[in-house]
Amino acid sequence: MRVLLRHADAGVRTELGTADEWRGLTELGHAQAEEVASRLRSVSLLRVLSSPSLRCRQTVVPLARKLGVDVEPRRELAIDAGRRGLSWFVGDPETEATVLCTHREALEKLFADLALSGITIPASGPPMEKAAAWLLLGAMDDRRGVRLHYLPAQRPAMLSRP
Repeated sequence: MRVLLRHADAGVRTELGTADEWRGLTELGHAQAEEVASRLRSVSLLRVLSSPSLRCRQTVVPLARKLGVDVEPRRELAIDAGRRGLSWFVGDPETEATVLCTHREALEKLFADLALSGITIPASGPPMEKAAAWLLLGAMDDRRGVRLHYLPAQRPAMLSRP
């Protein structure tokens, strides 16, 4: 089992005067990151892998702290990851029981590759929610048994107050 995770809110790409790789989470994004850690607390996880982008790493820091592990930046999860390389990486036995935090663009490539194998991709609705997750169940080397279960992003508690 793997958890595929889209990073939390980091504002609008064009609004900031910094390199996109260094765009961090907004206040909403930090709240979403805390919510992700709560949402995934019952999932048996051993590792936390992330795109090198700051927003992805910040999204999984609360979860990594709860698990007592480091966030491991991986280029294979970058925004410009190639479809085949990403699919291979996600299917590597080393990513079992792992959260893989990445970008919408990378997830769309991965889902397209999985769909070509006949795997049903649960609808998340456009646009793909920030901080949404998918449980990837089954072995990627035998895609007939692979299933995806969508875990929609939840509204962070801090924003639910009147």
